[in-house]
Amino acid sequence: MGYGNGPALVTWWVDRHLDLTPEQSTKVRAALDQGFAWHRSQRLSQDLGLMARFEREVQGDVTSAQVCAWVPIAQSWGDTVLAQLGPAIASIAPTLQAQQLSHLEERMTRGNDDWVHDHLQAEPAERVQGQLDRLVSNLETLYGRVEKRQKEALRVALARSVWDPDQALVERKAHQQDTLSVLRQLSQGRTTLTPEASQALVRAWLMRQTNPGDEAERRRRSAFVAERCQLVADFHRTTTSEQRRHAGETLAGWQDDLRSFVISAGR
Repeated sequence: MGYGNGPALVTWWVDRHLDLTPEQSTKVRAALDQGFAWHRSQRLSQDLGLMARFEREVQGDVTSAQVCAWVPIAQSWGDTVLAQLGPAIASIAPTLQAQQLSHLEERMTRGNDDWVHDHLQAEPAERVQGQLDRLVSNLETLYGRVEKRQKEALRVALARSVWDPDQALVERKAHQQDTLSVLRQLSQGRTTLTPEASQALVRAWLMRQTNPGDEAERRRRSAFVAERCQLVADFHRTTTSEQRRHAGETLAGWQDDLRSFVISAGR
């Protein structure tokens, strides 16, 4: 459902954050239609192959190294899609008005308030419980019901995690300010920036979102990713044959759903 209605859903999400004009909304939707069409024709068959590989791997035990091998693959999916949309962003962003950027900043502030509510509870035990609830929800999407013994093991791992929500909030806000700064540069330079300069600004911004320039932040991210890879591998080793069967069937079902889009693209 999400993939099939992707352009409409993402356009709605962008509109919520930027309060698009009808003309901007039309341009955003056209860019997303083109982006999804490119993905169906150029990338979806490759992604289905990777999903089939994942389906095979979940049937046996996995190491943290195997889990971490999927991290650059997942990042490349996002990077490739964003790179494909980069020229459209560089074209549409200069049309944004000051009040739209103020609207975006307000949305970011409200989102940060929600984030604080979910991640920065007063008591450490509440923070761990919140992390556990979110993690279990994600795991159950793939594996089905997570057992009590598994939840307790996850709770212990999360309680000693290297992840620092206070620092994460600082980094979250820094990336938001970076986004606002770039969009303001594009908006204010609409008559002076060349298309090439606008695209260069967007490319550099997108790279910073996934590859921060701050060395300390990169180290924190690396430590967190390594920790989560180990956590996932440890959890997977505790899964029952029924949970692994459920994971395999879930992944096979997703492949069946997405395969129809490849066929449609061929037609």
